[in-house]
Amino acid sequence: MKLCAELAIKYRIPISANSVMTHYEFGIKHPDTSSAGKIDIIYIPPYAWVAQSDVGAFIRAKIRWYMSQQVK
Repeated sequence: MKLCAELAIKYRIPISANSVMTHYEFGIKHPDTSSAGKIDIIYIPPYAWVAQSDVGAFIRAKIRWYMSQQVK
């Protein structure tokens, strides 16, 4: 997530559900692609309490946090 923040800063990528998503989320939004049905990432071991449906939002929130820490 720190690396994602670094890349988002470097390439000026906005962090949103439309620009940064997991394969799982992409497959749901684009069922005619090879990402359809992929389950990565739906579970983050250190954060087992995060529900499968919230993993993408959790990752984006962590990326935003790293960005707020002025990761360069």
